Amino acid sequence: MSVLGEILDELGETIIPEVAAIVFPDTCFISRATETKDTGGALKATWVNVNGTAIPCVYEPKSSNFKNEIGGKIIALADYAVTLPSNQSQTLVDIRTDDRIVVIARGNQLAKTFKILGIKNDSGVVLEAACKLEN
Repeated sequence: MSVLGEILDELGETIIPEVAAIVFPDTCFISRATETKDTGGALKATWVNVNGTAIPCVYEPKSSNFKNEIGGKIIALADYAVTLPSNQSQTLVDIRTDDRIVVIARGNQLAKTFKILGIKNDSGVVLEAACKLEN
């Protein structure tokens, strides 16, 4: 391996995780509804985790006039933005507008579940989900 390759490997193993922890202080899971039958045979939605490991993220409240245009549609009701990397362990993050983002508890706070209203992927590096807080 070249000297530059060794330096980049060193940075990737030491500095980058520290920077990521500052940029994305929280972790989350993406949940997706699947239909299962209850004991009476009726279909009900069950939310399941679609990513194997927690994804680093950051969530922040937005003012009441937060508008987010996604696919030509203005999302004006979003009260939070959840930002996460578009890749996790060299795999694209599988996220859809009908999913939920469950942010793991921060400090003494409870975990938070967000309904996704829209997703922006302008840079190809990070995703920004416009969300409503469900709990």
